[in-house]
Amino acid sequence: MKNTGKKSLNNRDIRNICKLIVGWKNKLTWKRLVDAINDDLGIRTTRQTLSEYFAIKQEYDLKKSELRGATVVSRTADPAPVTHLQNEIYKLKKEVEMLERTKIKQLAMIERIMENAREIPNLDISELLKVRDS
Repeated sequence: MKNTGKKSLNNRDIRNICKLIVGWKNKLTWKRLVDAINDDLGIRTTRQTLSEYFAIKQEYDLKKSELRGATVVSRTADPAPVTHLQNEIYKLKKEVEMLERTKIKQLAMIERIMENAREIPNLDISELLKVRDS
């Protein structure tokens, strides 16, 4: 059987791929992203697999929109230390934005779960929130 390179991604992989996308500076295509994921993260995957993950697809679409109005930065230029630090700051700010979006979605899901739990008869919500021994 031929190995297609398709791999299920775990949460760490998804997070690392999203970080790679938010720090992306030049033209972004699915092919370039797949190649960068293979080269930088050592993950063999496909465009089809990547686009199945909501977080990856969302970050990809946001970055594509952002880059349409951005100036392309050449990778061949010799970056000065200040430029390197500016790039790091940029990447970290984008990562914070991504994590903030994730947090908002997770909080909304928790609120929805709690609302649904309140509607279940004879369910003591305080029992759901109680800390349990491992």
